[in-house]
Amino acid sequence: MPKRNQTTIKRRKDTTITTKFLPNKIRKIVSSFENIYVSNNTCVLKFFDKNNNIKILKISVCNKDEYRLLMILKQSDNKYLLKPEIIQKQNEFIYAVFPYKKTLIEHLSSNNLTFYNLVDLAIDLCLGIIFIHKNKFLHLDISPDNIFVNEDNSFCIGDYSSVQKTVKKIKHANLYLTPGFSPPEFNSLSTGSQTIINELSDEYSIAKTILSICNIHNKQTIDNNTDTNEQTKIDKKFINIINKACSEVQAFRYASVYEFKNALVTYGKKNKTRPDTYNFNLNINTSDSLFDSLKTIPITKKADDAVTNKLVTFFNTPAFITIAILLAILLPCAALYNIFFISNTDKVPMAHQTEIVTVTNEPVTLQLEEFDVKQNIITSISINILNNIAGNNIDAASLKILSANDNSITDITGITAFKNIEELYLSSNKITDIDALTKLKKLNTLVISSNSIDNISMLPQIQTLKNLDLSYNQKLKNIEPLLKLKSLKLLCITDTGITQKDILKLKKALPYCEIIY
Repeated sequence: MPKRNQTTIKRRKDTTITTKFLPNKIRKIVSSFENIYVSNNTCVLKFFDKNNNIKILKISVCNKDEYRLLMILKQSDNKYLLKPEIIQKQNEFIYAVFPYKKTLIEHLSSNNLTFYNLVDLAIDLCLGIIFIHKNKFLHLDISPDNIFVNEDNSFCIGDYSSVQKTVKKIKHANLYLTPGFSPPEFNSLSTGSQTIINELSDEYSIAKTILSICNIHNKQTIDNNTDTNEQTKIDKKFINIINKACSEVQAFRYASVYEFKNALVTYGKKNKTRPDTYNFNLNINTSDSLFDSLKTIPITKKADDAVTNKLVTFFNTPAFITIAILLAILLPCAALYNIFFISNTDKVPMAHQTEIVTVTNEPVTLQLEEFDVKQNIITSISINILNNIAGNNIDAASLKILSANDNSITDITGITAFKNIEELYLSSNKITDIDALTKLKKLNTLVISSNSIDNISMLPQIQTLKNLDLSYNQKLKNIEPLLKLKSLKLLCITDTGITQKDILKLKKALPYCEIIY
């Protein structure tokens, strides 16, 4: 056990760093401290300086890009990024002292955030990230846990552990994932163009942070039976801006964080003149599950051959074989005993008792506009499947955005229950038949890349379609249905069977559509 005033950081060869190894400049101002966060490569401490001001000391394994950015920030006056007061590099570690600031989550817990503040928060985050991007860095770890409140109630971004230069080809092995806030491109393990990690990855995380707060407000307003009149609703126009920035497909997001910021500023200018519908308090409970497990975790492969080999070896051991034989003998015997020696009358009271206990209030129907299915848990889409995942009945008519990427879906006929869906994300599944989509009369965004689709003859029946991603459906060759989609604004057909000659036909037939191939 390390002593109270001693912190351990594990690195290759189990290197241990304690306070006695602190750089002299930092040791002079640090006496005792309190651990805030310790991981394998980072340690965050809180201490009081000689003037009794609270400071934060962060010790991390040296990331050269992080060090370069910290040196830039130290000379900067950009208040939207947490600025270091002292930076030292020693023994392959970075030591950085920051002023103590309240986190966004702590700020939310005081329940004094208004919708007016939320719009400003989104703009402040954009201004901070724009500065980082101008200096050719990516942040890659934006979440509520890494956002802080300034003295003037503006907001700033901190924690630069994941920072990388934009000129680098970013490897997934160097990335850390914050579930719910990291962009979908972090999860992709292939090397195709759809795995590019760039400035739009930061845009996604900013928007997801804002969207998480909006979703919690809407959910808890309903749970608390609060009167959901127009003065307590998050404006749909604002939600549309945020949803565009955190689209599952990069090509559907704003072209840059700067463009995203401009959309927010324009929205703010139009609405700040209406304080009655713009300045209401948000209903936020920070114990909500969306704020759980915000700490980053390393990105790993979906399947690990080494683990599989170890399991196979274990299954072949004499001990496991002996246990398996015993179970094969004992389990049938136990079943026979249950049938012939335990009377049915013994079971009846138990069954009746259970029925009495489970009589409760009528089930709650969830009014959800957006539903995100986790990876690798479903093989088809239906109202019953989504009800089971949610743990409650879902109002099918309220659902407008459904994301079920990276599953093993083969059947989507049940999608017809959700007639008001506007955005549908079904990448990386095993879908071959998409005829059921003709029932979705409001669908404007369809992302169905990396499936096994070759027949798209039904697509012209979806007259509302504006954004379509058919990339990585390698069997797809017929462009005739695409030529009829005059409403399209964006079409992605990367790595399909569509020829260069046919692409030229598409460009001519769809002059107002951006085609990515």
